[in-house]
Amino acid sequence: MKDRHFANTSIKAVSPNSVAISKAELRGAAAALRKLDKNKDGRITAEEIRGPGNGRRGGPLDRPRGGSGSPRQTGGPHGTQPGDGPREPWILVHPDEIDLDKNKIISRDEIVGEATKAFAGYDTNNDGKLSPGELSGRGGSLSAMGGFLKGHSKEIDRDGNGIRTQAEAVGNAERMFVKMDHNNDGKITPEEIEDSRR
Repeated sequence: MKDRHFANTSIKAVSPNSVAISKAELRGAAAALRKLDKNKDGRITAEEIRGPGNGRRGGPLDRPRGGSGSPRQTGGPHGTQPGDGPREPWILVHPDEIDLDKNKIISRDEIVGEATKAFAGYDTNNDGKLSPGELSGRGGSLSAMGGFLKGHSKEIDRDGNGIRTQAEAVGNAERMFVKMDHNNDGKITPEEIEDSRR
């Protein structure tokens, strides 16, 4: 568990908007990792990774709304923890991962596609529903929205019947999109993302 947390923190340090490290980011990895060495002693300790807050989960790259530094979702692998502060909306934390064509604009197709891809990764029996057993697994696709489906499954279950359907997952993604598309032009621009941070 500690090794996985260090690896996740290391990837976030080198590639904050991705789940993989590109060749260019790999070339800058040493410099990014040196930034984690807060006391400049040549070692990275758990406290330096964990950051300020006396054991608060989330790591040094996480910040509550209104904080400073790079925006990240708080909570870590076990969800929100006491002292995490307010959470930023998921879409504000992961815009670069949702922007699949890397044009700095999130389209409805991109966010719905991510929701569909993430849902399919967990729906191992292909019945269009996610059981608690399916949600407790790792998921079969690498998707920015995979963790969101797992961590917010109760919110996604709009009818409260305990079954998460693909229609509910896609509907949730569409609601996020509509909320961010301030001028209703069918795309979320960098300006709309920044406006939503305020």
